[in-house]
Amino acid sequence: MKILVIASNVSKTPAGTAYPFIFDEIYRLVKRGIELHVVRSRVEDDEYSYNIYFHGLGKDLDINMFFSYIQKLFRISPMGLLRSPKVIYLEGKYYSKLIEIVEKFKIDIIHAHFAYPEGVVGLSVKAMTGRLLVVTTHGYDLQLVPEIRYGARLSPRIDHLVRKVINDADVVIVPSRRMYKIAVDLVNDPQKIHLIHNGVDINMFNPNIERSLIRKVLKIKEDEILILAARNLYPVYGIEYLIKAIPEVIKHYEKIKVLIVGEGPMRCYLYQLSQKMSVDETVIFVGRVPRTLMPLYLAAADICCLPSLMEGLPIFLLESLASGKPIVATRVGGIPEAVINGYNGYLVKPKDPQSLASALLELILSPTKMRAFGQNSRRIAEEKFNIEKRIDKLINVYYNIMR
Repeated sequence: MKILVIASNVSKTPAGTAYPFIFDEIYRLVKRGIELHVVRSRVEDDEYSYNIYFHGLGKDLDINMFFSYIQKLFRISPMGLLRSPKVIYLEGKYYSKLIEIVEKFKIDIIHAHFAYPEGVVGLSVKAMTGRLLVVTTHGYDLQLVPEIRYGARLSPRIDHLVRKVINDADVVIVPSRRMYKIAVDLVNDPQKIHLIHNGVDINMFNPNIERSLIRKVLKIKEDEILILAARNLYPVYGIEYLIKAIPEVIKHYEKIKVLIVGEGPMRCYLYQLSQKMSVDETVIFVGRVPRTLMPLYLAAADICCLPSLMEGLPIFLLESLASGKPIVATRVGGIPEAVINGYNGYLVKPKDPQSLASALLELILSPTKMRAFGQNSRRIAEEKFNIEKRIDKLINVYYNIMR
């Protein structure tokens, strides 16, 4: 079986920070004997890495292929031509490269990660070549939070394209029940929607990793409770509400540190907010961390926190479960499928620092409960979110549509 993956920015190594969950998936598919080609939306040389064929875009545009793409896009959705010329130009280059790979390597299935824009290009290639198309949605392409302008489908033109993609694809994969419901409402044939939960390497992330290494580097004392939040610094991930909750926590328990792993446009604002709230000595911003070091950061933590306004089924959450950590998170998206309130963590309302602080204190002031919740998290990871189970289901999907 030969699969062509469309993934704009996926990493080429396990240490990369760009969509590591996609790399985890394709790496394991290759280990199962599948020949796998990945096209990224970058002008770069082709490379063979970890037994995966990575292909970059060419420097020059094939004019004939570009007009072929325009024709296919017009047939798929005339509204699709009413977007930025720069976007359409890039998609045309993408399309040209994908056609080349499909024909040269005799690809069986095209697998697009994200319905937009990857799914749009994938659908055009399907129309040109007749190959099967699988689309995995991850959150931003389906879900909407209008108050913070989150979600590709806020644009009527993109909403139209996303609907077209998931209706015309052969299979659509979603990672959570919440996203399953959204997808089913958008398609004419609900049977093409497959719920396959995201997965995590439960050996790489486990409760037995030495916890003191990162604490020594960051000078965090062993008797300090460490709260870890590893999310990109965008409004949708709600890190500001965690920072606003910290003063209330400190009133009742002073020996805490909050570790923020990630980068994004809100970094300056969040740092200034921590100063304004007088918690800048408590909150530590460490920026991006190589994926290979994340098990060490999780090992150092006592509690993992996701104060998001919307989520699919975040990989950080699954890594936290596998690492045996109690969770405090908001009741949004797919989070309630991994966090059982009062069993392995607490679920709170989004945008509510007071509830967040109360839930954190409930754990901090009860070491026995913190330990029990962590053990329950590990149990859930083993039962529901082992990545090998996801790969089993994905391969079954491939073989079933080929039949």
